[in-house]
Parts: sequence; C-alpha cells; structure tokens
Amino acid sequence: MTNLNKMTAVLVAASALLLVQCKEKKNSDIIITQKVEKPRPQGPVAMQDYRQNTQIQWQGADYVCDIHRTACDSTETVKNEDGQQFIDNRITLTLTRADGTLFLKKEFVKGSFSSLLDNNFQNNGILEGLVFDRVDGAHLRFAASVSLPQTDEYLPIVIFINRQGGISMEVATEEE
Repeated sequence: MTNLNKMTAVLVAASALLLVQCKEKKNSDIIITQKVEKPRPQGPVAMQDYRQNTQIQWQGADYVCDIHRTACDSTETVKNEDGQQFIDNRITLTLTRADGTLFLKKEFVKGSFSSLLDNNFQNNGILEGLVFDRVDGAHLRFAASVSLPQTDEYLPIVIFINRQGGISMEVATEEE
C-alpha cells in the first residue's frame, strides 16, 4: 500500500469517526409544549341566587328554615391570582314558627365571620354557602363556608342557634 493510499485510508477512517461522534443524540429531557395563555379576566363573576326551605322539628315545635343567598354588590369584590374579580354573597337566614311568627332573621356576609378567618380568606374569599345541618340537642346547627372562588379551598364554619335566638360560631373540626 502506498503512502497516498495509507493517507486516504486514514482520512476516510477519521471522517467516519467524526461523523459517528457528531451524530446528534436524542435527549429525553427536552419537553416540547405549547404556551398556554391565561384567560383574560372578564367582568366580575357572581354566583347564582340560591334558596332552600326546610321543615324542622325542634324542642317539640315545628319551624320553617328559609335560607336565601344573593350576590352582594355593596361589599368589596375579591380577585383570584389571574385577576378575575368575584362578587361576594349575602345570605339571609329566616326561622319561622309553625304559626307564621318570626323566630329569627339574620343576614350573614363574609365579615360576619371575620373573627374566624385568616388573612387569606379575609382578603381573597367569598361567603359561598349556608345550609341547615341538624338539630343538635338544644341548638340548631348550620354549616357555612367561606371559599376561595373557583377552587376547592374553603373554611368550614359551624353556626349554632339556641332557643333564645342567640348565635355562636366556630371553625368546624374534622371529627364533627
């Protein structure tokens, strides 16, 4: 083999080696995704009005419990992390005796629970709901919730009403 042939063979081998080394390796760490644009905030969002009537037997007497939720334009709106505004709610609880006389009428807004709310729920939450739970001895027991709008995060609150119409409330615990 001549020097020229040897040199050609070495160049061909070197070129082949360079081609193998320069071949692009597939990298499994690269994830290709499309950029998702956040939805632009719309006008303030309000929950639908809600009304619930329940017949209750308590301490040997019949009562009608009426719970009515409406959007409350007179309170401040709250915003989520996307800047979407939400209108808070007002809930009216009315307890009427079987003869039609009024036992209790109370309006609740998020501020009604301010002593139970941390800063996050106070600043970013709305009063979402109130429902009759059960008769609990000498008390009527209701469940309320203040939530972060359009999330699963909420603070459960228990409201007790005694025979004199006195109201007490506390944050619900898991064993309740």
